[in-house]
Formats: sequence, C-alpha cells, structure tokens
Amino acid sequence: MSESSQINIYGAVTQRPGDSCDFNIKQNIRQSIDRILFRLTPKNTIDYRNYLNSGVYNLGDHAIALAAAQQVNSVAKHIDVNLVDWGALESATRSTPTLIAGSGYFFIEPSKSPAARIELDSQYLLKNSIAHAFHGVGVNYVSSGRRLTLGDIPEEGQKLLSRSLAKARAISVRDATSKSILQPLTDTNVIITGDPALFIKSDTANHRLNPAIGTSLTIGINIPFHGPAASARVSKDLKSYIQFFKALQKKTNCQFIQTIHFHSEIVIGKILQDHGIPLIQAIGGVQTLLSAYQQMDFHIGGMLHSCILSASTGTPCIGLAYDIKHQGFFDLLGQPDLCVPAEPFDPERLSATCDHVLTHADTIRKQINARRDELELTSNQFLAQTLQALLS
Repeated sequence: MSESSQINIYGAVTQRPGDSCDFNIKQNIRQSIDRILFRLTPKNTIDYRNYLNSGVYNLGDHAIALAAAQQVNSVAKHIDVNLVDWGALESATRSTPTLIAGSGYFFIEPSKSPAARIELDSQYLLKNSIAHAFHGVGVNYVSSGRRLTLGDIPEEGQKLLSRSLAKARAISVRDATSKSILQPLTDTNVIITGDPALFIKSDTANHRLNPAIGTSLTIGINIPFHGPAASARVSKDLKSYIQFFKALQKKTNCQFIQTIHFHSEIVIGKILQDHGIPLIQAIGGVQTLLSAYQQMDFHIGGMLHSCILSASTGTPCIGLAYDIKHQGFFDLLGQPDLCVPAEPFDPERLSATCDHVLTHADTIRKQINARRDELELTSNQFLAQTLQALLS
C-alpha cells in the first residue's frame, strides 16, 4: 500500500444533493390541504410524491457513507476518500479502487429479481478492471413476511448476483440473512460485520431539543413516508398510529421526538400534532438525528436506519418491520423480539413490546453497546484487511 492512496466509497447517497430540502410554497399549501382533509374525510389521500423536490434525500443512506468514510479514515489515515453516488461510477476516476458501502445494495424487486443497477455496476467495474469490495452491504426485499431465501430468486437473478460478487476482493454484509443468500453464490468468505452506520460517530455540536415541561420520558418515533409501499401503509394505518401514540402518551406522560429521515415525513408529524400528540420534529442532517437519538429513552423505528442510528447511540429501539432487513438487524443485535411487523399493524403487540423495553431499558442499553462494540471491532478488522487488498 502506498503512503498516500485514493479510494471511492460508492453508496446510495454519499453527498447531500442540496443545501435545503425545505418545502416550497406549493408544497406548504399541499401540506395544509392534506392536514385539513385528514381531519374531514374518512379516507386518507395523502401522497408522498407531493413532497418531493431536488433537495430531498434519504438521511439513512447518507449516514452510511459518512460512517464508511469515518471508518476508512480511522483505520487508514493516509487514504483520501472520494464519495460517489449510485449510478455515478463513470464520473469517478476509472482506476480508483472502489468500496461498495452498506445499504440494501442487493435490492430484490417484487418479482424476486435483483435490481438492474447491480448488473450495470458489475459490467462497469469488470470492463474497467476496477478493484472493488463490498463493505456491510445487505439484501433488501420489501415483504410483510420478512422472509427471503436464495431459492426464491429466479435462476437468472442468482447468476446476476454471482457475476456481481465474482471479482470482489472481499465481501462483508450487515446481517445473517444477507450472508445466507449471497454466500452460496461466491467462493469468497462472506463476513458479517453489521451496517457501517451502526458505528457512526457524532460530532461535538449541541443539537439539543427541548422537551415539554412536566414530561419525564422521551420516546422517539419514525414513520416511513418515502415510496409507494410506505405511502400505502401510512394511508391505511395512520389513524391507527394516532390512536396508539395517544394511548401511549396518556399511559406514560411522554414527549415524542419524530426523527425525519426523509423530508416528506414532516407532514405525518404535523398530522400527529393536529391530533393532540406532543411531538418535536428533529429536522436537519445526520448529526441532528444522532443528537435526537441520544436524548431518547427508547425509539420506535420504521425506517431501518432509524433503528440503526438509534442503536449507534445505545438507545433501545423497537423496529416496525416492512422488509426482511429489519429482522436481520435485530437478530444481529441479539434482540429479535424487539422487531414487530409493520403489517398488519398490531397495537397490542407493540404496546406490550414498549412495556418490555421500559421495564428492561438499562439491560437493553448494555446489550446494545456491548454488541455494537463487538461488531465494530470485526468491521474495522475487515476494513483494514480489505483496504490492504484493494490498494496493494
């Protein structure tokens, strides 16, 4: 390895797409209309697409890239990191070794076939003989059943995945489910390291939120509202969510913090506030989210990375799973019972799980911190060896 080297970190969102993703005038009007209609009509017609603009991005994906860059800099300080978004490999220097970092890189479509992006990336990397490795990647498949095996993927899809893995210098994945699907397709040993975002470090800036006077308990919530499936779930279950959070607040006298991982989620929090739910919205970058998670007694997370960032701060979390990746993460933490299905929404089961977390919060925190530290050691060791392989 040379004294000074470069490496690409290739991820879903490696850089913020703009300085602001605030709603424009049209979107603010839409938000007002949606809030009024939700009160007046029995059917929820809210649509996440009304809240998209060029500045909106997934903060969980951004957290992965930031965490991976932090890790590289911690294990090999002489390496310069280039951040490259999915689909933009051609804009990077062709000879630069590439670390494909985290997220649900191996996304499986509803048809059970892998995303076309995987084939395009594989062809480009092989055509240009770019040294590459996978670091903490995962297999994503949106399913309320949360189950997927290699046998579920058509033969052509398995061949595509095998081609993608064939020339990788090293492979690590974020959970055992991803390993069980990918390992039979490659002779390279697939290591379970966890998602890089689990090891992200917060800065020293103060992003303190101010809870309401008289509350002694702070509970985080994240309700995904960023794609067709999530939009359909919210449309169907938002009234049930409201009933559940009102009951939970009445029982615990808590203050809620809604972590905004995708800007369209803001309207969901506003509707909750309209229905008398005491809620603070944590809106900002990744560091703002980390500060919010540090302030919670526990968190109820819909998006996977709301669970992962919560765990990165040691805060107990309950996962509302809409994808196989959720159960994989909670299995990895050794807390499988804290992952409950998002569909069908089961308020009694969620309430019982909240009671369990409140009763055993200190023990759960210790378990999270111990498991995170164990995985971080494994992840750093893998990364150090992988960087050596990529740059030698």
